[in-house]
Formats: sequence, structure tokens, C-alpha cells
Amino acid sequence: MQVIYNQNNQHLLRFDTGEEVLGLLQDYCQKENIEAGVLWGVGAVDEITISWYNLEEKKYHDHELKKRLEVSALHGNISLKEGKPIVHAHGSFSDFELHSRSGHAKKMIVSATVEIFIQQLEGKIERKPDEKTGLHLLS
Repeated sequence: MQVIYNQNNQHLLRFDTGEEVLGLLQDYCQKENIEAGVLWGVGAVDEITISWYNLEEKKYHDHELKKRLEVSALHGNISLKEGKPIVHAHGSFSDFELHSRSGHAKKMIVSATVEIFIQQLEGKIERKPDEKTGLHLLS
């Protein structure tokens, strides 16, 4: 991962072939003390895990795709969960025939590059457990 720009609470990061984006992104947020923010991204991956949350079961259903995909859109937020930065991102990914798959992004392995822009917000935002949904919601 390379930091392309880091000024005025704005961060532009480039991830390279073979890197796992979301884990490195959380590490970067920890290092830079980013406790609240929004993010956008584009790029290309060789492998993803995306999920769909079943509210009745209160659990995620994972879908792994091991093929070259464009990251058509990635967006999300950064907050604190149990005192540590957590990235909550959703994405849309398309294949050679332009068929798309979308969902909660859990894992992304870069094929060519992934570029992420973070707008850091002042202060901090935390996530707290919610019994009704089974999720950790922004609070």
C-alpha cells in the first residue's frame, strides 16, 4: 500500500497486486488515528468475499468469488468498534461480461490496483451492539 496524498484530513491510498485491501485499510486507520470517516474506491481485484446480511437469522452469508473483477464502486465509513477502527464497506464488482455482484465487502485481493479516498471526520464515531438487528450500529 502506498500513501499518495495525506493532507487536511484527506487520504488517497493505492493498493498493489496481491494486497488485501480491507485489512491494510484498517491498519492504516489505526496508525493514522482515523476514528471517523467516509471512503470511496475503484480498482480491480482477483478475489473478493462479499456478504448479504439475513436479519431474521442475524448472520452474514458469505460469497467468495475468485476471478478478475472491476471494482465498479466501493463506498463506506470508518468508525470505532470496541475502541479500534473498523471499515464498513459495500461494493459493486463486475466481470468481463459486465455482470455485477454487490454486497458487504469482507475481503478484496488486488489484481492490478485499488485506489481508496478517505475523508477523515473530526472527532470519533462508535459502533454499539443492537439487540434488535444483531449488528453493531453507529451511535
